[in-house]
Amino acid sequence: MRNTFKRTLALTAAGAALTGVLSATTAAAVTETPGSANRDSVSAQAASSVIVRIPGYVRQGPSSDHNIAYPVRPGQWLQGVCWLYGGHEYADGISNNKWVQLSDGNYVPVVLLQSEGHHPKC
Repeated sequence: MRNTFKRTLALTAAGAALTGVLSATTAAAVTETPGSANRDSVSAQAASSVIVRIPGYVRQGPSSDHNIAYPVRPGQWLQGVCWLYGGHEYADGISNNKWVQLSDGNYVPVVLLQSEGHHPKC
């Protein structure tokens, strides 16, 4: 009886140790997966769509001090690459200094957009 108890205890300890090793390995794999997924998703999201909410202008740089590249109208889709801080803009009761760099190299103030998309910081 005593030997059975010791054998059961030893098997239980071995099982717990094995479970701990497997859990650590699984945790390491799970920890690595989101990192690689984030790298993949950043490149996949390198150019994602943004929708213009109110009319305004796309600029050649991230402030109204830069030349106008072209006008935009509500409902227009643009391809955003990344975001950055620039000159403050005010439109339709909203004020901020966040701009989205577009795939064509120009910039649109976030205050004009319905959705700023999901872009990495420039």
